[in-house]
Amino acid sequence: MVRAVILVALATAGCAYNHHALVQRASADLSCPEGQLEVVRTDSEHRTVSGCGHQARYTVGESGWVASELDGRATPAAVDAGAPGLTSEPPPSAIEPVPPLVK
Repeated sequence: MVRAVILVALATAGCAYNHHALVQRASADLSCPEGQLEVVRTDSEHRTVSGCGHQARYTVGESGWVASELDGRATPAAVDAGAPGLTSEPPPSAIEPVPPLVK
């Protein structure tokens, strides 16, 4: 019984550590105080963090939490890793047309 309680406590501590590390990273990436961040678990390895008008998606790996997308744009690390469907270019709707030259 005591062993089971210790294992549960250790597992919970690990999750708390990972969550806190994610919140610290997201706070820096989004320039937003930790208390204003909302973390949504999308699956066991991915989280979406929102706050201060910004949003980021994170993936957990061997080196901890890594942002794969910030404000709808892929991060350089995600593009370099060849993540499918990611590009550092803004979506077509975000590109403003150039007005014609007036002579």
